Amino acid sequence: MRVLKFDLLYPADYLLQKQQEHAAEIAGMDLKDYVSWIHALRIGYGDVISSELTALGWEVQDFYNQDPIFLNKLRSSYNINPGFKDLLNKKRKDFFAYSVDTLKRSRKNTAIQQEIFNEILIKRFIEEYKPDIIFLREPCQVNNEIIHAIKDKYLVATLIGCNVSHPINWRPHTSDVIFTIIPEYKSFFDINGIETYLFDYGITHLNGVANQKIKQHDVTFVGLLGTVEQHRKTVLMESIAGKFNFKWWGPK
Repeated sequence: MRVLKFDLLYPADYLLQKQQEHAAEIAGMDLKDYVSWIHALRIGYGDVISSELTALGWEVQDFYNQDPIFLNKLRSSYNINPGFKDLLNKKRKDFFAYSVDTLKRSRKNTAIQQEIFNEILIKRFIEEYKPDIIFLREPCQVNNEIIHAIKDKYLVATLIGCNVSHPINWRPHTSDVIFTIIPEYKSFFDINGIETYLFDYGITHLNGVANQKIKQHDVTFVGLLGTVEQHRKTVLMESIAGKFNFKWWGPK
């Protein structure tokens, strides 16, 4: 079973810091080694979801669309380099999804140009890799229109953590199966006839701490608080903080 897993690396500033610190080492890595290096940072879910699927005997390819270093190594490894030169050959069909006006504006707007080339890279890589399953860990920063257009060819699984406003052009019915940690989402997806599983996920790594005093705080929370979507969680943590030695690491 082959799984193409689109994932998010967060926080972006930490990734950039580590890339700068290990620039020389990264330069000599091939695509496989670089993905393993990312997993070791534990800033995505590659070392969790991907490793578990690999342990089952499945082949997993992680795809990090917001990481230029990953994208460059992918282009080099698979010799997929979309460009306007393709408008003059049979690959020009990849540009049919974009209006003439958009293509004209992209010649002077590098942001639009990069977005087009990245989307074409994703489409061509899917064709090249031929996965059995496309796994979207949202918000993976991949235009959902791409997956929706080819959903009949692949089984599409989506993991929705919290806010569905972050994914790009996300459509629930693109997914054949959805995993979520939000009970209300499961109810909504069930009503819409999408196979959905509710689960809790959290990882604690305590390697090499045997016979050591590791407890520093009564309660520690790592994650997002303070947004509208996190209201109940925020109220709970504020209540806990009023009664225990509580520490929080996260944005907001």
